[in-house]
Amino acid sequence: MPGGMALLTTSGIDMRNTMMVAALVSIAGCATTPIPTENLVDVPHERVLIANYMQQNDAFGRVIVKRDAGVVGSACDIRIYVNKDFVALASSGERAIMYLPPGDHILSARTNSFVCGGGLVEARTTVIQGGTSTWRMSFTDGGKEFMLQPTAF
Repeated sequence: MPGGMALLTTSGIDMRNTMMVAALVSIAGCATTPIPTENLVDVPHERVLIANYMQQNDAFGRVIVKRDAGVVGSACDIRIYVNKDFVALASSGERAIMYLPPGDHILSARTNSFVCGGGLVEARTTVIQGGTSTWRMSFTDGGKEFMLQPTAF
């Protein structure tokens, strides 16, 4: 009997280890999920640092920077920059709708905590008067890579 008990205990430990490994593997394969722009909420006013960028202007173009939903990276907000100006802090499932003058602009994003990793990512966007460009901030491969990219979603 004692041998059988030891076998049960070992099996219990093996089962727990197997379950932990399975959970880690499932998280490691996770990526965030794009959300249609109309289903997102705006970054709240208290997390908008430069409100002028959010003022609609018919002479400008519209740039939407949106944050995916998902568990990966959800513990950290993301800083949104335009031409080095820290404009807003976005949480999961939020968007910043900005109005920029026509021409080239550099969009940047970075997580606000080392916990989420990611580092600074940047991209150039060309704004056209009356036009709209939409950008997606996402995590891939279990949070190993943080991206800022144009999106059709």
